Amino acid sequence: MTDPYRSYDMAECGDVRVGPACPPDLLAAVVGERLTRAAVLAETATGHCSGLLLRFGDAELLVATLGDGWVLARDPARPTVGARWTIRPAHLDNYS
Repeated sequence: MTDPYRSYDMAECGDVRVGPACPPDLLAAVVGERLTRAAVLAETATGHCSGLLLRFGDAELLVATLGDGWVLARDPARPTVGARWTIRPAHLDNYS
């Protein structure tokens, strides 16, 4: 299996790395886990959809944008999430 594309440098904006999720990466903790619940996040300030709150068993993973930046957090504090985003539950009844 190959990477979908090569990693690349973005000069003063950092870099994009493409490869498998390995510790200590936050995504490594959920590799192979079953997705059991999901919610769409909308930025409170704008109402625009800007991310997902994913649940894998007892763990939650937040993947979102806020303003011009990315936010990636494992088990984010609910008051922090609620202050920045409106949580819109997604239904996974047919998810298998």
